[in-house]
Amino acid sequence: DDLDHHILLPGNSRHMDMQLGEEVVIRTGDKRYVFPLEDVIVLDAEESSAEELARVILDMVLEKVPFPSNVKSVEIGVYEELGQSAWVSRDLGCR
Repeated sequence: DDLDHHILLPGNSRHMDMQLGEEVVIRTGDKRYVFPLEDVIVLDAEESSAEELARVILDMVLEKVPFPSNVKSVEIGVYEELGQSAWVSRDLGCR
């Protein structure tokens, strides 16, 4: 729900310049995009790829869910479309 129906932008991108204010202004190459601030989620990511989105979601899940000690690893998948998905997992180690 935190990410649903929002524009997801990579906050660490080397390919675009982002200015946050009442609006979010993105400049990339010779193009400029403007979005209402309330419609945007800035991700701790370099790209808005499925791989990066899976990693960000896994970090969010690990931050919010108190897994019991018998859970040894967590895996998250992001499905873009038929034949295109990305998976990331994290070993929770001995707890």
